[in-house]
Amino acid sequence: MSSPEHSRTTGCNRRSFLATLGCAGATLLLPKSGMSMQTAAAPDTLLCLGSFGHDDAGTIHLIAMRNGQCERLSSTATERPLALATHPKMPILYVANGVKHYRHEPRGTVEAFFVNAGTGRLELLRRQPLSLSAVDPRALAVAPDGRSLLVAAFGGGAYNILPVDSAGVPGAPSTILKQVGCGADSRSHPAAVSFHPQEGWAVAADFGADRLDVLGAESASPASCGLMVRSRLACGTTSGPSGVAFHPNGRLLVAMQQRSPALASFRVTRAGALSQVREVPLTSAPTAMAFHPRADVLYSSAMASTRTSRLETWRINPEEGSFARRGTLDLPVGDIQGMACAKTTLWLASDRGLIAVGLDPLSARPESWTLAAAVPGSSGVALMRGS
Repeated sequence: MSSPEHSRTTGCNRRSFLATLGCAGATLLLPKSGMSMQTAAAPDTLLCLGSFGHDDAGTIHLIAMRNGQCERLSSTATERPLALATHPKMPILYVANGVKHYRHEPRGTVEAFFVNAGTGRLELLRRQPLSLSAVDPRALAVAPDGRSLLVAAFGGGAYNILPVDSAGVPGAPSTILKQVGCGADSRSHPAAVSFHPQEGWAVAADFGADRLDVLGAESASPASCGLMVRSRLACGTTSGPSGVAFHPNGRLLVAMQQRSPALASFRVTRAGALSQVREVPLTSAPTAMAFHPRADVLYSSAMASTRTSRLETWRINPEEGSFARRGTLDLPVGDIQGMACAKTTLWLASDRGLIAVGLDPLSARPESWTLAAAVPGSSGVALMRGS
């Protein structure tokens, strides 16, 4: 999940960057060299990594891990990939392009890529513009049934709901939910969205309005992809909620707060009612978080200095919503902007590149880490397949 106040300067020297990428500058760094496509078996893990920065207008990298070895399969041009999400049933990657203009109009865009594991390439299916004034999208989520895509337009103060066809391709926004701010800066800045893992409704964090929005279906028809704001829950004044994550069982939600650094837990009902149960203060603003897919463990990151970040491990009681710190790991990276967790590996998108954190199979605690891909300015990571 990206920090709502995070931005990078972009440049236009893409040829120079990709030339460097093809050489040593972005070679995957693990103790052993990568395996060739001709001799390699099917990957154990397939990841997509987004990046952008001074000499990179935007790139999506397809990365495979086989028997403990990483390999970059391909890199594809995009524009400011601020958030990545995957289709629940098909090898489709969705990217939120954090732009303010598209074809001379004030609107952001999302892209859909087919992830071709056979050729090791990403194939652009469509770049879909959002509604007018829905600029600077920084988060997106796919419905559990794969029929709709929910996008948070941070700069436009709006949610866009896009229908997704049977091939996984998003269409023009079917629902536009313009929001009104009431928080610290009196403006709405939707910063994060997440669908309930089993139900068809979603929760969004509005950084500007200091609240959580519950978006539910506007029709009882299962074929409808329309959503509307069903309820709102005010967070603390100047809390700045910037991310949300559901426990895998769907009965607990955790929100991270930036302005008043903290993690807050909320009890969740199947109908979408939220009630806050706990809050743990932090010493610095969290930048990303993710639940372990099978253990009652949450990981969160925060900058410890301009050159280091701290990864914290929390044992979560899903019934009480309580937090128990189970360890910290300092990493020599200045910024972590995205997380994706498999059973034995936590993947981090950082300013230095893709970090692989090995997890204990029983406790899910971090044991070791390595710089898996030296891709400067990594902005987000999505797990296509993992074990």
